[in-house]
Amino acid sequence: MHIFKDVKSYSKWRESIDTSVGFVPTMGCLHAGHSFLVQNSVKENENTVVSIFVNPTQFGPNEDFEKYPRTIDDDIRLLEETGCSAVFLPYNKMMYDNPKVFVDVDELDEMLCGEKRPGHFKGVLTVVAKLFNIIRPTRAYFGEKDYQQFVIINKMVKDLFFELEMRMIPIVREKDGLALSSRNRYLCEEHRKHAVILSEIIRFAQENCFEGMKITEAYKMIRNKFLENIPDFMKVDYVDIRNGNDFRFEDNITRDSRIFLAIYCGETRLIDNGKIL
Repeated sequence: MHIFKDVKSYSKWRESIDTSVGFVPTMGCLHAGHSFLVQNSVKENENTVVSIFVNPTQFGPNEDFEKYPRTIDDDIRLLEETGCSAVFLPYNKMMYDNPKVFVDVDELDEMLCGEKRPGHFKGVLTVVAKLFNIIRPTRAYFGEKDYQQFVIINKMVKDLFFELEMRMIPIVREKDGLALSSRNRYLCEEHRKHAVILSEIIRFAQENCFEGMKITEAYKMIRNKFLENIPDFMKVDYVDIRNGNDFRFEDNITRDSRIFLAIYCGETRLIDNGKIL
């Protein structure tokens, strides 16, 4: 497995490749969910590249950029076992050398995580565009847990004519339903026990909502069953049912309806989502 720390050395290797390249962009602290992304890429491509870069521009001023877990040695060991061809390890000065140009999006970032984390998707799109230009992938792989991110990046790919295929890979969950996330390691035992509420709400919506149901009624059911008596250390950032294609509000549950959640367990913000029907 090749390890590249600068654009020049990576580009030299990339120019020697005339077969397909799958790309999995990450911020490191890799887990089984990342491994699943890499495995999907390895199945579809002759070469797979993983980037590890904790991107400062997608973090807000009071978020966890400084304490975000950096586990590079463990990450490389994990990737060596997945069939990954190369790892790209850029650093801040390389990616942001007095930057003046950024990539932004209209409307799709005005709700859900975009509303709650102003500037987040501007940072995501900018770094992903840079990485696409450096890596030059045939296909790029993203997890369904970050569904809004996938939709927005997919729109960038189409609008800016990136020549690559986008793949969204299903969420990997713990046995009790909690979606795998690098931030799960922040959770103490008590918080971890209660964090399953996100997947429980999704499952409840899938089992109890039906096509044509008033979304206000769905909210009422969820609030009464789950949200009225949550522990003091938990805070709901949002529980939202939206059209999964463009995130618009609708009055009734449809085949395109998706439930989105962001809930704090202590200081740890967890997100999850799922198609309702």
